[in-house]
Amino acid sequence: AVEGVTIQYRRVECNNKRCVYYVYCVANPFREGERVRVVKVVERIPCPKSLPLVLVELLPTPYSADF
Repeated sequence: AVEGVTIQYRRVECNNKRCVYYVYCVANPFREGERVRVVKVVERIPCPKSLPLVLVELLPTPYSADF
């Protein structure tokens, strides 16, 4: 993840509700494919499923045809 970059949000598929990071991966307001801007890179997440996860702060961005 790079601060300032605009990406399409991709939901993390996880059913491990006991994971301390579950809320970050699953319970968030963004929709699959929504344009978001990475405002801040917080930290790497030690995912129990070995997924390459990074905790970031995101903001939704308006749609643009050039994306």
